[in-house]
Parts: sequence; C-alpha cells; structure tokens
Amino acid sequence: MDIEQITSQYIDHLEHAKRLGEIIEEYKKRLIETVDAEGDEDENGHRWLSAGRFLLQRQRRESRPVLDHAKATEWAKERGIWESVSKTIEVLDEDALVGYVYEN
Repeated sequence: MDIEQITSQYIDHLEHAKRLGEIIEEYKKRLIETVDAEGDEDENGHRWLSAGRFLLQRQRRESRPVLDHAKATEWAKERGIWESVSKTIEVLDEDALVGYVYEN
C-alpha cells in the first residue's frame, strides 16, 4: 500500500468518523428530549424512562455556586486570617531578566 492510498483512506475515515459523531449527537439529543418529556421523576429529581431492554436516566444537573474571590478576600482580611488562607506564587519576571542580561 503506498502513502497516497494510506492518506486517502485516512481522510475518508476521518470524514466517516465526523459524520458518525454528528449522527450520535442527534440520537443523544432525541433521547434526552424524550426522557425529559415522558420520563418519571424520582425523589432526587432524576428522570427515568424504560426503553425495552434499556432503562434510560436523565440526571438532574445542579449548579454549584462559584466562590466570589473579591468578597472572600475582603472577608478574610476583615477577620485577620488573610495570611493564613492565601498563598504567594513566585514567577520569573521575563522582562526584568532580559533587562538584566542586556545591562550586564
């Protein structure tokens, strides 16, 4: 098998894989819509739907609050615990290094 043939087959398979991925995503979307519309909700908010020999579950998504860094910093400083709950990360100042090398 020559390199041109291998390359051609590789590109063909990439296209097939891309198309297959699109088909799978469409099936997934349809399944999600069906479970949301027809599934039974359990005590945890998950939805379940029997699909013949399969049992489909759509898990309830729960967003978790993101820490507000500005408020957390202010809170820690007000309580005098900033030094114990913060850390300093040392990094190389590339501009200073280049300036030092240039001057010396």
